[in-house]
Amino acid sequence: MAGHGTDAAARTFVNLDIPPSLLTYYQEAAERQ
Repeated sequence: MAGHGTDAAARTFVNLDIPPSLLTYYQEAAERQ
């Protein structure tokens, strides 16, 4: 489930043009949970 949520979040961040460093931070945070 976490994988799907992270993937959806990744698409959202890309659409919002968020810096890759911030995207990586959220991806790592999601993996820790």
